[in-house]
Order: sequence, then structure tokens, then C-alpha cells
Amino acid sequence: MNKLIFSLILLFVCACGGFLCNIKVHVTTRSDEPVEVVAMFSNKTKHRFVLIEKDDMENFTINHDNCAKKPTLLRVFDMDSQKMGETQAFIDGFGQLVYTIQEQQSIPRMVSRIGVSCAFGDCGMRGK
Repeated sequence: MNKLIFSLILLFVCACGGFLCNIKVHVTTRSDEPVEVVAMFSNKTKHRFVLIEKDDMENFTINHDNCAKKPTLLRVFDMDSQKMGETQAFIDGFGQLVYTIQEQQSIPRMVSRIGVSCAFGDCGMRGK
């Protein structure tokens, strides 16, 4: 009986087009220079923000269907719109991601993830 119920639930979820994701993202900078960050998601939406000084932080939530359909990208630009670095990964789940923009070369890196599956990209460390 339990196998039947589980199978029906799994069939329903797959028929509805996949899973929902709800991921809280924290981005902080270690750079002394101001940077512009653009986060791009699989549903073609973007979140754009500026981090002015060292240890500035931006928080946002990824909340839509089937996050792992395409990679999530995080691009960093200087204030003259010159691309400085990029990271990407296929992510999905219900949890939290932490990205840090490194001091030298302003390259973004995923430094931790909790409750988030990650593949084919910069996946950082789990649960740290």
C-alpha cells in the first residue's frame, strides 16, 4: 500500500513538470572595490545588485519551478561594466547557498550549500 501511494505521488510530481525549489542565497564580497553582480536563473529572470565595500552582503530567494532545468549563473562586473568573473551550476532543492566574491580578481565562488543539490559546475562544499 505504501509503495502504491509513493508511486502515485511520484507520478503526479513528474507529470506536473518537476519540483519547486526555494533557495535562500547570500552573496558577500571580500573585494575593496565596488562590484555589480547579476544572478541569472533557469526561468530567465535576473537579480541585479551592487556591493560597495568589503563584507557587503545581498540576500535573495530563488523560488520557482524546476530550478535545475538550466544552470544558475552569477556574474561579477566592475563599475565600468567590464566582466570580472562568473560561476555557474545546476542547482535545485530547499535550502541555502552562500557565495563569496574573492578579493583578488573578483571571482564569485560557492562556499557552502545546505539542502541544495548541485551538479555540473561550482558546487562548493556541503553543509559547512
